[in-house]
Amino acid sequence: MYLKEEKDFRGYVTNKGWAHSVAHGSDFLGATLSHHDFKPKSVSAIFEVITSIFQNLKNPFVDDEEQRIAFAFFQGVRFQKIASADFNSLVDDFDKKIYQQLLHDDRADWYCLSSWFRLLQNWYFYFSTNKEVQDNLLSKITAYNEKMGFTL
Repeated sequence: MYLKEEKDFRGYVTNKGWAHSVAHGSDFLGATLSHHDFKPKSVSAIFEVITSIFQNLKNPFVDDEEQRIAFAFFQGVRFQKIASADFNSLVDDFDKKIYQQLLHDDRADWYCLSSWFRLLQNWYFYFSTNKEVQDNLLSKITAYNEKMGFTL
C-alpha cells in the first residue's frame, strides 16, 4: 500500500501548492475500502498503514491529515471491509504502543501522541452510529485527558 512507503508528510508547500501525500493517500485508501469490488486479503496489512505513518512522523501534522486518515478507516468499517471488533483491537493495540513510545522522551513521539489523540477524536464523531466502537474510542480519549492532567 502506498501510504506504508510514503515519507513526505508535507501539507501545503509555499510557492508550489499541495504536496499533502498523507491526506491524498488516505482519500485513496478510503475510496478503496468503500468500493464494492474490493476484497481485502489481510486486515492487518491495512492496519499497518497506521503504524507506518506514525513511525515516519517527525513533525506535527498541520493540515488536517488526521481527519483524512480517520475517514479512510471509518469507510473500511462502514463498508464492512474491517470488522468493528478488529478495528477496536487496532485502537487498543496502537494506543498501548503510542504511550510506550513516550518512554524514549523524543519530541517526535509527543507529536505522534498528539496526532493519535486527534485521530481518536475524529473517529469518535465518525462512529456516532456504532456504539461498540464509539465507547472504546471514548475510553481512550478519556484516558488521554486524564494522563494529561485534565479531569472530566
